[in-house]
Amino acid sequence: MKKVLIITRHYLSENNGGSNASKAHIRAISEIYSNPSLIYPEKNNESSYDFIPKTIKSYPCYDYRSKIEKGLDIYRGILHRFVDFVTNHLQKFQYDIIILDHSLTAAGIIDKIKGKYIIITIHHNVERKYIKDNKVSLLYRVPFDFYSKKAESDAIKFSDLNITLTEKDANDFSVLFPERAKTIRNMGTYQYKDLSHCIEQKSSNILLNSFVISGSLNFPQSEIPIIEFVRYYYPAILETLSDAQLIITGRNPSAKIIEVAKSYDSIKLIPNPMDINKVISECCFYICPINRGSGVKIRMMDGLKMGMPILAHTESVNGYEAIKKDGYIYEYHDVDTFKKALRNMLDTKIERQDVYESFYNYFCFDSGKKRLMHILENFKLR
Repeated sequence: MKKVLIITRHYLSENNGGSNASKAHIRAISEIYSNPSLIYPEKNNESSYDFIPKTIKSYPCYDYRSKIEKGLDIYRGILHRFVDFVTNHLQKFQYDIIILDHSLTAAGIIDKIKGKYIIITIHHNVERKYIKDNKVSLLYRVPFDFYSKKAESDAIKFSDLNITLTEKDANDFSVLFPERAKTIRNMGTYQYKDLSHCIEQKSSNILLNSFVISGSLNFPQSEIPIIEFVRYYYPAILETLSDAQLIITGRNPSAKIIEVAKSYDSIKLIPNPMDINKVISECCFYICPINRGSGVKIRMMDGLKMGMPILAHTESVNGYEAIKKDGYIYEYHDVDTFKKALRNMLDTKIERQDVYESFYNYFCFDSGKKRLMHILENFKLR
């Protein structure tokens, strides 16, 4: 029986795309392998216990460094808190397989484990694309970018298996590292919670001609596309539907998002809603304008799991090809293609249950777990 250790860099108590994807991987691994262990970051005043499967031996890692120490560490290539913690842990416990959840987790760690363990890295995105669109402070941007790219390269080079969440990311890595292409496989993404196989939504609760955008609203990859959408694309909706409404909802909107939401009386900003699913489900159509970065835009699931057709920028469709094939994602890349996609969506009668069924078939937990298990079996790692 293989002994497995998972190391994740995401806070499991948070409700965002990266954290939820990590929770799905951790749960799947806990059901594929017997009694795996998990090293995870913990905030000093919070607990992630409720988000960790009971069959996992969990080891929280706290961060007591000051902001100055963290900044200085980046110049030394230390991008996270785990290096010493993992080193000490591996002196006490024996493992066969180490799974790095996210390529940045490899920073400072992979040199200590390569050649000693079977290494699997789950790449949430192509990091060099992500950091290009989500720039960190100028104070440490140069070393952070350098060591982030190095961590990703080292993970690709020294992992026995590299798993991506989209086919595009798998192809991009194969082009960047052709000598490692045989180690790269796309798994797709999936929900960490079990889903019911039906949805309920009374038409009387749905706002007429309403569109909704959701997600974290305070970082560049999200902020800039939403601002661009309001300025350049929303007028096209109003040309078609003069009574259209746009809801923007999500966590911690930036000052720029707050300001752009004031551009039209028909735009309503709902920050930090108590029940974001309720807000989204009361709208007719979901929009994902994210045109930057890589990986899966998890926010698309906000609309799909409510049975809503999606207007999505081309960059947001990666990982959702199955839903697009079923006819429930309308893709655009500029204003002209947006107008065409909008018209096609409005002219098509779509039942919410049909959209949900398409979403369920590919993105439910069991589907994702089966894909991961199949990959591991092909690599003889299970």
